[in-house]
Amino acid sequence: MLSIIVPIHNGEAYNRLFLRSLKEYTVSDYELIVVDNCSDDGSTQLFKDAGAVVLRNDENYCYACSMNQGLAVAKGEYICFANNDLWFGRAWDVPLVSALGAGEWVACPAGIEAAESDEAKNRLRRRWGMAGLPLKVLGSTVFALSWSLKLMYGDWDDFCEERSSRLKDSLVNGIQGNCLICRKELFDLIGPWDVRTWSADWNLYLTVSKRAEEHGDVEKVKIVPGSYVHHFIRGTARKEYPTFACGHIKRGLDGLWTEDDIKRYGWSK
Repeated sequence: MLSIIVPIHNGEAYNRLFLRSLKEYTVSDYELIVVDNCSDDGSTQLFKDAGAVVLRNDENYCYACSMNQGLAVAKGEYICFANNDLWFGRAWDVPLVSALGAGEWVACPAGIEAAESDEAKNRLRRRWGMAGLPLKVLGSTVFALSWSLKLMYGDWDDFCEERSSRLKDSLVNGIQGNCLICRKELFDLIGPWDVRTWSADWNLYLTVSKRAEEHGDVEKVKIVPGSYVHHFIRGTARKEYPTFACGHIKRGLDGLWTEDDIKRYGWSK
């Protein structure tokens, strides 16, 4: 079974699309675990009505703390960590689960922030620069979000099918932190999400890469281009970091890793 963990703090329109695409396009048996950080816009009940396990916090906790909270109750063999501002692709989970079953340890779908090549990624980003205009004009409504997807991709099923057929079985090093699937036992080897940094996803990438090189018992994080998930980039981000109830000091990667380590284990390699 696949455990899908998603932290939320409001974002009702994004949450509706998240649920809609998750239900329509996920093939695997899954449980949905929602870490609800004090939402007050109806999102809590939305996920409860959808049958999700909702872990309700009375204050707003950071990404890493939220993901660790979900991880503690997850029952699946594979764990998916996802943002709530996603629109899932057709059978998005199948290539990712297959990659883990074939020996990978962490697998991510392609999307606007990571793809099969820099050229492909940049092409997608340029397209989104135009297709995302409805959100700037109308705000983050379900109508505007849906319209932007249509402008970006045309027929969504056809777009996903073409990529799946063309990029079948391909893998590239990299990470897309808005959606990734891990073997649950990974965290027995590397520990939980590190709450000391804002860049929790890239810290995970570096940690797994270091483990792969020094111990050889895991594989480096992979992008699986045959799987595709759209991320409404910075859809739920704020201009300034909020004050979180967890209260611990957070720093950049350079506060946890040396420059040499980042070059050695990082994505530029």
